Amino acid sequence: MTSIRTRLLAWLTVAIVAAAAAQGAWQYVHALRQSDSLFDYHLRQLALALRDQVLAAPQRSPALTRTEPDVVIQIWDANGEHDYASHADVVLPRLDRPGFGDVDTPRGRWRVYAARADRRMIQVAQPHAMREAVAARSALRALAGPTTLAIALAALAWFAVTLGLRPVARLASDVRGRAPGDLRPIGAAHVPAEVAPLVASFDALLERLAQSQAAQRSLIADAAHALRSPLTALSLQVQALERGDAVADPAQREPLRAGIERATRLVEQLLALARSEAAGDAFAARDVAFDELVRATLTTALPLADAHGVDLGFVHADAVTVHGDPDALAALAANLVDNAIRYSGRGARVDVAVRREGAHAVLEVADSGPGIPPADRERVLDRFQRGDAAPGSGTGLGLAIVRTAVERHGGSLALDTSPLGGLSVRVTLPLHGGSPAAVASTAGPPLRPV
Repeated sequence: MTSIRTRLLAWLTVAIVAAAAAQGAWQYVHALRQSDSLFDYHLRQLALALRDQVLAAPQRSPALTRTEPDVVIQIWDANGEHDYASHADVVLPRLDRPGFGDVDTPRGRWRVYAARADRRMIQVAQPHAMREAVAARSALRALAGPTTLAIALAALAWFAVTLGLRPVARLASDVRGRAPGDLRPIGAAHVPAEVAPLVASFDALLERLAQSQAAQRSLIADAAHALRSPLTALSLQVQALERGDAVADPAQREPLRAGIERATRLVEQLLALARSEAAGDAFAARDVAFDELVRATLTTALPLADAHGVDLGFVHADAVTVHGDPDALAALAANLVDNAIRYSGRGARVDVAVRREGAHAVLEVADSGPGIPPADRERVLDRFQRGDAAPGSGTGLGLAIVRTAVERHGGSLALDTSPLGGLSVRVTLPLHGGSPAAVASTAGPPLRPV
């Protein structure tokens, strides 16, 4: 795991060291130039002083033998022969003309100044290595202050980074110390501006988690309440069966069968709703032939429609493709058709249509039943909510499952009065791929129960 503090300190340290190294290089070059200038001046002055001595006293002067060990003096006569050498072991070539020059020898590179004295040539030489050593010592002495400053800056950088990241450490400590169920917002009022967007994102996530937990608690409470009635009825029926005389009477067995069916349907719809809400956006989406899916749903629902005496028909079917979760879309269609069959009444008519409208697929389920009053249409989309005049003993979960599936697929849901006089439920979903002109209508004869 990468540490922000470590990275910041590493970069700051690299910058400080690089600056110190650059300053040291500059100090060395500057000191070398200064020492070269100073030593050149010294060589020239020494050569001119020796020239004056040679001109005043042609014989060898004892002063010539008292030169510094790092300075070599050589004098050539008019014939080019050595007349004097302060260091016999140092052999330097003779310069052709007076002035400064650099010569290479087996003992290294030398700086030489030559001056004429009558018919003689005086050369004063100095090794470059000595000059460089002097320059290095000067640079090191000059770097003592900057090095101390660099160390102080590194310590200051460590302190500043640690102090600057302290709010982040406090934030991490606050979050780490929270109880598992504490989903209160962190709040970005007292955090650095650089961390505020991250905190805001965490707060949004915490809010969604809180809403999800509240929805799950509500679902559990509503489910417990909804299951209480059918389970109580089943308990009473079992007690009647235990008495022995209720088994032979079909009229006594029918409530038991109906109670079992209702409890089974309630559990199935609760499971479907829980799966739909838990999946959120993380479902395995793929291309789904929506018209074929609806047709298969109607085929499965034909026995239920026949048992309720409902005329179920597929009145229009455009070939449309929707990108989504096949299971959620199947549950959407099944609940709409199931609700229409169960609550429209015996002898009613239910028309199902799938149409392409622009860039959307539209599923419409219309019935001739009692419908839902406009005042109740928004309320019945919630869990365990049914219209005040709704017949039978439904679970109130069908439209909630439909709404959840529609929201997951980015669609819309609308309830209205159908042309048949009952309820019309219209689901609009975005299409996936293809153009309207490339898809022909496949409307055919209605699919009707036998």
